[in-house]
Amino acid sequence: MTDEEKSKMTEKDLLDISAIDFSDLKNDENYKDLYTYLTSMAIPKFVNDIVTEEAVPIDGEELVSKLHTAGINVRYMYKIIEKCDKLLEIEVNDYNKTLEENKVKNEEYEVYTKEIQEKAMKIYTDRQKEIQKFTSVGKPVPEELKLENLNLDELLEIRKPNKETPKIFKFQAIKFLKKLAEYEILSRSIKHLFNIYTKDLPLSLVTSLISFVYNLLFGFNKEVKFEALDTYFKDSVFEFTNKLTDRASLLQEIQAISKSYFNYEISAEFIEAATSEKPFILIRSINKKFGIQLLNKNYYFTEEQYDTYIKSLDKKVLKNLVKIEQTFSNKDFNLLPNIKSSSPGSEVSLQLWQAGVSTISKEDPSTLTFLNEAIALSDDTLGYVNSDSAMRILTLCRLISAKGFKTDLYVRRAIVTIERIYGADSYINLNAVHIAAVLATNEKNFNNAIIYFKRALEVAESLMLTGHPLVLQILNDFASLSNVAKDVKQACKFSNLYLDVFKKSADILSVAYAMKSSQTANFYAMVKEFKSSEQLLETAQEIYNKELGADHEYSLTCASQLNSLRQLIEGMKAQAKLANAQQPIPASAKKNQKRFK
Repeated sequence: MTDEEKSKMTEKDLLDISAIDFSDLKNDENYKDLYTYLTSMAIPKFVNDIVTEEAVPIDGEELVSKLHTAGINVRYMYKIIEKCDKLLEIEVNDYNKTLEENKVKNEEYEVYTKEIQEKAMKIYTDRQKEIQKFTSVGKPVPEELKLENLNLDELLEIRKPNKETPKIFKFQAIKFLKKLAEYEILSRSIKHLFNIYTKDLPLSLVTSLISFVYNLLFGFNKEVKFEALDTYFKDSVFEFTNKLTDRASLLQEIQAISKSYFNYEISAEFIEAATSEKPFILIRSINKKFGIQLLNKNYYFTEEQYDTYIKSLDKKVLKNLVKIEQTFSNKDFNLLPNIKSSSPGSEVSLQLWQAGVSTISKEDPSTLTFLNEAIALSDDTLGYVNSDSAMRILTLCRLISAKGFKTDLYVRRAIVTIERIYGADSYINLNAVHIAAVLATNEKNFNNAIIYFKRALEVAESLMLTGHPLVLQILNDFASLSNVAKDVKQACKFSNLYLDVFKKSADILSVAYAMKSSQTANFYAMVKEFKSSEQLLETAQEIYNKELGADHEYSLTCASQLNSLRQLIEGMKAQAKLANAQQPIPASAKKNQKRFK
């Protein structure tokens, strides 16, 4: 179609061209074009961007938000999983290929090192013989023959270390993105299950159904019976009564729904893991989607947890205790309406904000005035507690902090507002607290920074999967903060915690782990815990040799550090032995020595 023809087209013509015939999707050209664009361009780009930048969403909610921003429907989540599987296969093949190449290189380098050592020994021995010729007849040794002037690097033609930039494999990012997509499909499938079975269910029995399903999924007692909160329906039979008879039948129903709605069948193994490892991650996701409010109390997901709780009770309390038979009861749930609506806003406030943002790069003095006015107008229009102002305050804090102003009071207001609107466990609140911690660190307000980092870590550990990149980032920032604040023992603690979390969640200990091990070893050396430092350097060297090759700059530096540390340890042992040997013998010991002579 020419440009002239396009310019003459009316709105109706455009609608006719772009319309999709849903009765015959297989043969509809517009549908084919859209599907091809999504599967071959939009979705691969979406996954590649997240993996490359390691900007893994915090939870399923943020993942869906990013999908919508990219114009991708949630029903295409299975394509994201497929793309992750393909990327993971490529990464694994590349990784194995690299290991094989490094294995060959290391064998060759070992032979080279041995040859160099033999040559060095021969040169040293020959030079000693030449020096001996002069010293034996009492002649001075020429300067060029002295050992301190011996340049082994030139004589041996020692290779320069390999300085190639280490290849960073994205196993963790790919794995977590896939896992989040599976979690989101699972939670949405359970939401659809509730939608199906609550359509014709009396309102007073909805919480009973939720309790029944939750006990089958998460409870420690597998013999679950449906108990009606309303006794009027005690003997009634409903659609789900014959279908959801036990956990196995419930899992089959969930798998069927996931296949029907999302074209992806969740495996029973994944459901088992999701309902047993950090079950509150899945519970929170389902609750938000279906509008469930859970009573704030302790819940026991295994018999061991409940037994431990019982053993911790006082004997007087135990006498009056009524033991629970299930993890959840009908009275633990309340239903809240889920209302989807657009957020209200102020047009003038938005214009002022955009004007301020557009002048940031120009360092215009009116920038802060525009931004402040925009926030003030938002407060006037929407009230003091509103998300627009909170988000804008955080942006403003970043600007004024860079100019040397203190931001603590403004940051506190933003965090309190975000927590009240989105909840303490929301990804938006977690991002806000993390930003606050970084700002406090930059302003050298270490007490506040530690409070914010601890809060961020608490939220992250409860909200996110074990070993999520953001949890590792928070731990890393915490360790760096402790070092800046000259609390090296605290830096050791958080660096060690980082390594433990990484080790538990990672299938492969990569160069990133080795670099962190090396940094932690330096922290331990600073507090004179040399044995811990030596163990960490040994781990780092093993990884460097395996993943980068023994001739790489990082491998050689690590080997040099390890050698120096071992010499230091041996020197200290020798000094300690000498000091013990030189201690005066006590008088009583001297008498004993005389007695046995």
